[in-house]
Amino acid sequence: MEIDILHIDIANTGDIYEFVFENYINKISKNGIIILEGGSEERDNVSWMTKYNKKKIRPIINKYNKEYNIKTIGIMPSITIIKLQ
Repeated sequence: MEIDILHIDIANTGDIYEFVFENYINKISKNGIIILEGGSEERDNVSWMTKYNKKKIRPIINKYNKEYNIKTIGIMPSITIIKLQ
């Protein structure tokens, strides 16, 4: 089974993004997309991310940016789109 569009919006943190790359990226169809809430520097620094010492998202995006087509749109709120080719 391949997925054409996957949307994840569950108070995303770096751990959620890492989970997506480790567990879902290989289930996405060619030319499929993943849409994730968050991804901007500003989003990484919201109060609850800092208060609960949550893993930042930007370093995870940077880790996979050369391997996948990743685009973050907006500042606050922000959305990240990963497009497979």
